Amino acid sequence: MINNPIIKGFHPDPNILRVEEDYYIVTSTFQWYPGIEIHHSKNLTDWELINRPLDNERFLEMTGENPGCGVWAPNITYFDGEFYIVYSDCKTFGSVHNYLITSKSINGPWSDPIYLCSGAFDLSMYHEDDEKYLLLCEHDGKTMANMANIVEKFPSIRSFNAITGALLSGNRKILVPFHGIALLEYDHANKRVIGERKIIFEGTKLGATEGPNLYKKGDYYYLITAEGGTGYRHAVTMARSKSILGPYEVHPENPILTSTGKKSAMQRVGHGSIVETKDGEIYMSFLFSRPFKYKKGSILGRESGLIKMKWKNDWLYTDYNSMTITSQGMNRREYNFKSELPIDFQWLRTNSNKSLLNVSDNQLSIVGKEWIDSPFEQGLAGVRMMNHEFEAETLMTFRPKNHHQTAGIAAFYSINLYLYLSFGFNGEVTLRKCLNGIEKILWTGKTDLETSKIKLTVRNQKIQFWIEKNKRYEAVYKPISVHFLSDETSKPYGFTGGFIALCCQDLSGRNKKASFSYLKIMEGKNG
Repeated sequence: MINNPIIKGFHPDPNILRVEEDYYIVTSTFQWYPGIEIHHSKNLTDWELINRPLDNERFLEMTGENPGCGVWAPNITYFDGEFYIVYSDCKTFGSVHNYLITSKSINGPWSDPIYLCSGAFDLSMYHEDDEKYLLLCEHDGKTMANMANIVEKFPSIRSFNAITGALLSGNRKILVPFHGIALLEYDHANKRVIGERKIIFEGTKLGATEGPNLYKKGDYYYLITAEGGTGYRHAVTMARSKSILGPYEVHPENPILTSTGKKSAMQRVGHGSIVETKDGEIYMSFLFSRPFKYKKGSILGRESGLIKMKWKNDWLYTDYNSMTITSQGMNRREYNFKSELPIDFQWLRTNSNKSLLNVSDNQLSIVGKEWIDSPFEQGLAGVRMMNHEFEAETLMTFRPKNHHQTAGIAAFYSINLYLYLSFGFNGEVTLRKCLNGIEKILWTGKTDLETSKIKLTVRNQKIQFWIEKNKRYEAVYKPISVHFLSDETSKPYGFTGGFIALCCQDLSGRNKKASFSYLKIMEGKNG
């Protein structure tokens, strides 16, 4: 029995690969740095984060990019002793560029990025003998760039994910930018694509056809795609053809994997890729979310799951009985800052922001730069929320010299969506809530401590902050719903997930530092 999620927290678009005894999954990181996460397993059950290959400016530079942009849907393959990773770098929703990196070892070093193409996303690579092909989601960049306006123009459509549903309901005033799955030949010897793209699959009535992966078995090419938009109509589609160029016939019981219409803790299921074990068993990786309520409160973002598949009449069928949902039991994550920043931590948009994070003398020192809503220079380090119930505690030392300098702890979804407890000049403490770019002060108070033990808790779908005084924790403000820190709330797009962030700001430009001694996270009902 498979216990899902196999990788908890914000780990969307999992793409799976086996090389001999080793399994690898790559996932999207969007605006978080370094880009692309690689997890490794020997048994498909226990997964460890081992690498993030896009770790400096020659690979990735996302300064100024909006939430929801950044690294999309990486794909990993292995051929003739070499790993290949293709990925999309979304600058705006109309401007998406695609690259390839290679390495003899999964741990690198990785080659310089090879530019492939633009005006498409969700690339994958297919190897057949000496030929290599790219599959991609062909889209209209001009329409894609205008999606935010579409969301505002049609009040009943509150997100990109709902557009497909509106189309299926007959609202044909909306121009959807998806044009189907295209094939493009790639010449690796000369590191360039060859010829023009050819649409080989226009998709099904589910719409929003993306996330292609191509496999060969027997006489057939099998094309697996994501459809329905990455919301509550999400699904995995399968089609086959005896020619790589098509035409492709759709699975007789399509979609082959979805949560649409199912009363399950797992929702928004889609974006599949398959792997075969040495024993010939077939599994599909996929993304899903665990909302608190239907269409509400996916604070953990889209997570990675796995399910068993079976061949029947030259088609794959899903064994829904092969998996279960992991109970949210007790777990403890403790981060001490001894020699280097723990691998679980990420920062935002650019490698240069890592220089603002320094580990020494058993402390994480964060240099203050711009405000927490800035897409540029920002002193912030965060780890993923992985449980619906948790408490996160840190010990912070901060000695501000003017009212431009602040530091603290945040429940952070994006620069447009956060809850931030900040400590400032003259002992001022402030709790701020930012909802889709509109920041509001919820509470202000005072403290005379330069070193403060602070924590945030999520209990019974409510979030609350606390400050220790006289060895006892006192609540800051009242508990408020945590649902807003989610994909469903983020407008117009929400593709990431909740983080626990330690941060510092210095708007005076004097580079004031805050120091954090540890971050302890207790997960579960009694955490």
